[in-house]
Amino acid sequence: MHSTTMKFWYILILLLVLPSLSASTNCINDYDSREEFQELSGNILIEYLDKPEESNLNALEITQLTGFYEKYKDNWDNADCNEQGVSGKNVNEIILKYKGGVANSNIYPFLGVGIIVLLVLFALYRQFTRKE
Repeated sequence: MHSTTMKFWYILILLLVLPSLSASTNCINDYDSREEFQELSGNILIEYLDKPEESNLNALEITQLTGFYEKYKDNWDNADCNEQGVSGKNVNEIILKYKGGVANSNIYPFLGVGIIVLLVLFALYRQFTRKE
């Protein structure tokens, strides 16, 4: 019984650590590759330069996207889209604002926590319903 309890705690700790390891490159799937981000940020810049008054983004947010790309273009695996930038927002928030989403959306951390809670509940369920 002691061995089973220890296994459960090891699994729980692993489930809590894994999301933080994968969070180093936590860009939204639509632009998680360097090429996708380059295309998207280029389109945003062109649209802004064409009609700045109609843009969802301001110049500081666009400058941040450009700086972010320049910083990580040769090392995209280490790009962190949740890192705060000069606009006071992170890249994920800026892209969501551009696409018409909520500019200060903090839903991504809650999704990760929700998945962890579901996995822990499933592990507990399996632990107590297992026949020995």
